[in-house]
Amino acid sequence: MTFQDKNRGLIVAFDSWTGGITNLDRIKPYLDSIGYTLKLYHTESWQPADAQVALPSATGLEMTDVGDRRGSALLELFLEPRPAAVVFLSIDTFSHRAVNRFCKHAGIPTLWLNHGLGAILTTNKGKSLGMHPIARIKYLLPRVTRLFLQVLPTYMAALRVTKASPSDWFRIAKDTYLLAVGRYITKNASDSRCNITAIYTEADREQVIEKYWHEQDEVVAVGNPDLIYFGLKDEEVGLLAKRGAPETNEVVYVDSRLVHYGMAYASEEEFIAHLDEVRASVERQGYSLVLKLHPGHDGTAVPDILARKGYTLLQKEEFCARLLRAAAVIVEPSTAAAVPTLMGLPLLLGKFGSLRAMEYGLLLLNYPRSTQLSSLDDLGFEIHRLWNEPDKGAVRQWIGRNSGPLPSREFPKRVGNLLERVIEEARETPCVRQAAQGRG
Repeated sequence: MTFQDKNRGLIVAFDSWTGGITNLDRIKPYLDSIGYTLKLYHTESWQPADAQVALPSATGLEMTDVGDRRGSALLELFLEPRPAAVVFLSIDTFSHRAVNRFCKHAGIPTLWLNHGLGAILTTNKGKSLGMHPIARIKYLLPRVTRLFLQVLPTYMAALRVTKASPSDWFRIAKDTYLLAVGRYITKNASDSRCNITAIYTEADREQVIEKYWHEQDEVVAVGNPDLIYFGLKDEEVGLLAKRGAPETNEVVYVDSRLVHYGMAYASEEEFIAHLDEVRASVERQGYSLVLKLHPGHDGTAVPDILARKGYTLLQKEEFCARLLRAAAVIVEPSTAAAVPTLMGLPLLLGKFGSLRAMEYGLLLLNYPRSTQLSSLDDLGFEIHRLWNEPDKGAVRQWIGRNSGPLPSREFPKRVGNLLERVIEEARETPCVRQAAQGRG
């Protein structure tokens, strides 16, 4: 029995915390059904206290915190036992790039499973992502120790093992600065290139190819699992595109937890004051406001404060039902913003008040029923205009291009097929065959 025969069933995911566990729970049952074991290595204990969420798995996924392992000790986790493939949920940070670089050097194939729609965000070179200076400093300071004691030593270990070029070493300072100040990087370091990248929809293809050094056949659309997460049925996709008026005067505000990352708002108090301003303006114009908070607010004081102030807070199970009756949606940059667009609902991109520096990607800017709302006073006018002026055929065509492969319930199978493909392709490469013979 060869080395691959003994270990072909193990797939390891690597992430910075347990906060992304839902993305792995989506695919684990299908991987179980085709004979693979999925487990997660994560570095949550490296995080500041406010980022240690310790979320449980809904599918019994085995999770291991790497603890004190760093540098070569962390990288060697991926050799014993040697997995058939490694999955990432993000690939921009130094620790993820370290593992990707090391695994590819060792002949272990890697797959980046996108956990959102990148085309929602701006891709303009050097463009700020709307950082609030003081809040951003408060966000970064607790993470400086981790960067120098754990993250960079691990990345440097990967550079040494793989005999990196001087340019790879010099890039550390540049990337550290750009990530810290929140500047968009149009071309990542080459060690952010996985063997295959799974994207939600074709809208992300060209940006992923350009930024992450991919060839066309290395980027595959697998569908938008948020449609499953929020309960949007396939038959509800495009349902509102042909309508000329809403059922209710309800406006849904979709939050993306910008305040946590030091973006837009100086504090949670400023975020709540921002919402108070939005509600007052919405109600003056004859509408009512309901909120869909990012789940990252759970465990903070924000939901309780808003509930005491009389806000209606939508849970994910009721999100789609309320959207189908809503007049419009106000959004911050968030993957959840794609859900109302796929119904055909008017979309107001927040560019007012604390959101004035926000930038949005072409996916949302090119949606026929969207507009950048720079003044709350224009809300009522824009809602009426967006229901009536854009060509309804153009709205349906946009939805058809950007809904991703359907049915969305096939997402786990599509990801599983990609993993089987990348594993099989790796087995055909000379370095992997030699590793198998050496360990057989």
